Amino acid sequence: MSAYPVIGVTKTLEDAKKNFDNLREYFSGLAKKSVSTAGTSNKGMAAENSIAVGLSPFIFQNTRKYDNSVIVSGGTVSDIKWSRDQINFYETGQSSGMFLLSPGDSLKVTYSSVPTMTQVPR
Repeated sequence: MSAYPVIGVTKTLEDAKKNFDNLREYFSGLAKKSVSTAGTSNKGMAAENSIAVGLSPFIFQNTRKYDNSVIVSGGTVSDIKWSRDQINFYETGQSSGMFLLSPGDSLKVTYSSVPTMTQVPR
């Protein structure tokens, strides 16, 4: 039997094959498990949800304690601005897309036809 170092420990080739087989079986089992995630994201947070878009310009603030993405699509949007303090808004140069909002961050969406907005926990 030949031996080789594995993380500072000498193991036989047979031991290494057993370890590999055990790991393969373990990860294969994980992939096969069926876990119900109804109503939650893969991180256990609330699932994505629609945002009720108000009058233009509409300001949406991330009031959650974790990062969120907001997707803006459809409608006729002329301007999307981002703010950290709801006082200074900065041009994004976009009229649709996905925007990362840290807790307290806001988007100001100016439109003539209501867009669809979706909040996605991260």
